[in-house]
Amino acid sequence: MTDVTVLFLDDTFSSTAIGPMEVFRHAGSLWNILTGSEPDPRFRVTTASVDGRPVRCDGAIEIKPDTAITAVRKSDLIFIPTTGLDIEHVLERNAPVVPWLRRWHKRGAAIASVCSGVGLIAATGMLDGKRATTHWAIADKFRELYPRVKWMPELMVNRYCRRSVQRENALAAVHYLDARKPPTNPLVQKKTTL
Repeated sequence: MTDVTVLFLDDTFSSTAIGPMEVFRHAGSLWNILTGSEPDPRFRVTTASVDGRPVRCDGAIEIKPDTAITAVRKSDLIFIPTTGLDIEHVLERNAPVVPWLRRWHKRGAAIASVCSGVGLIAATGMLDGKRATTHWAIADKFRELYPRVKWMPELMVNRYCRRSVQRENALAAVHYLDARKPPTNPLVQKKTTL
């Protein structure tokens, strides 16, 4: 089973953390349950915040993680949601995340993000000299902050740190990461490759 860690960050848009968490958590189970088959979960999902406490998302939504990032013991994939609209202060709010991502990358974990979450990966230096994508409205700001990255906001999905997905392609990531067998959903015609 693949271990996935979904970060919960203050000021995130909750859907960019909760949506991917649900996709990974239900892969191999939800369809099976709906069709009367035995559940075969593909991913073990852990949610983590910087300090283990609930985070306040954009608006009045608060979400509670399973643990703190320092308590995560196993992860094959780390998924980073949006970091909010205040791009200038993301590193201040999430300083412990950068060395934590570096350590997990050295251990072989894949790192994926959506939208502004890619800024935390860029801050690690792992994207230097590589192509990366983000929301087009913040691409110029990221070019300023991380000039060694080849920012290409016109891309929807790109590979870095082994694998990457945008939120709307979380299902493609499930199929990409789950090489055990093809999807059982007859609506999915072939395995999606990123």
